[in-house]
Amino acid sequence: MSVLIIDGLKLFNTAFAVGNPYVAYGSLRTSSEQNQQKGLKEMLCSVIHMVRNVTAHELRIHGDVNEKDAVDIMT
Repeated sequence: MSVLIIDGLKLFNTAFAVGNPYVAYGSLRTSSEQNQQKGLKEMLCSVIHMVRNVTAHELRIHGDVNEKDAVDIMT
């Protein structure tokens, strides 16, 4: 269970923030590690834009993304 009660982009931006993250991909001491953290956060945010937002804000007939399509988008 998370202590964060937000979702979507706000959740990823908060959870994976470089300054004070809830989840860190490394020690975040070097600029390379900070870039990896930012990259992971941005990839997760892209999934929100490409999959979650489309299915949440479109009629099911227009925005239905099945599991195979979602996996294809993430890979």
